[in-house]
Amino acid sequence: MGDWSTYGALGGEVTTNANCTTQAAGQLVCGVIAIDNAFYADVYNGTSWSTWTKIGGTGVGIPACAPLGTGQVVCVIMGIDNKLTSLVGP
Repeated sequence: MGDWSTYGALGGEVTTNANCTTQAAGQLVCGVIAIDNAFYADVYNGTSWSTWTKIGGTGVGIPACAPLGTGQVVCVIMGIDNKLTSLVGP
C-alpha cells in the first residue's frame, strides 16, 4: 500500500468514468466524454499528466480504448445517435 502515490486532481468535468490504456512503455492514455459531450484525452508520461485535450466528436457513455502496438491507441465512442465512431491517436 505504501507504493501508491496520492490522489491528484486532473481537472475537467465529465459525464461518466474514463477509460485508459497503455500508449507505449511507461505511457498511459485516458479518454472521457465531458459535459459538453465531446471526447477528450489526457496522457500520463510516467511522471506527470498532460492537460485534457479536446479531440472532438459527440458521444455518450464511457469510451473504449485499446493499444495498437504502434505507440498509438484506438478509442471507440458511442454517438448520441447510437452509432459508433472510432479514432486513433495521439
